[in-house]
Amino acid sequence: MSDVTTKTLPNKEQFTFIRKLRRESKGVRVRFKVLELSTPREVFSRKSNRIYQIANAVLADETAKITLQLWNDDIDKIKPGRTYVLENGYVSVYNECMFLNRGYGGDITPSTETIETPSELKDMSLPFVGIKVSRRAAESSTPKTFRGDSGRTSKGYCSFKEF
Repeated sequence: MSDVTTKTLPNKEQFTFIRKLRRESKGVRVRFKVLELSTPREVFSRKSNRIYQIANAVLADETAKITLQLWNDDIDKIKPGRTYVLENGYVSVYNECMFLNRGYGGDITPSTETIETPSELKDMSLPFVGIKVSRRAAESSTPKTFRGDSGRTSKGYCSFKEF
């Protein structure tokens, strides 16, 4: 695995590795292999009063795997086990999970080159992958009230000094 963000092929095409995708990634060009495709489901949009079909595809390259959200006609474009190129993709976050999407004006086209995917890949769609999560400080056993009294005396119990 390489630590570069893009991979340049002999014909000067550049692709972004899935491992380098972040929450703010936009306009990316990714070459991927489809590992699995879910069955399409129908979703009603209150905004446009239309019914859309949505399916999720798990895709991978040499570095990681991620979930791609497919809408309507894009569902029929891909088949599991084949390699494709996503033009003008972007990353969206829902329930702290990253999803890859086709952007406006983007396209999914078949690729002539195949990708060998390792069996153990980092799943970028899982929550907090690659992001350092800050932990909250543990709550003290005797919390303080707004007046600054410890919690024990604020509840009407005797303080430790009264014994």
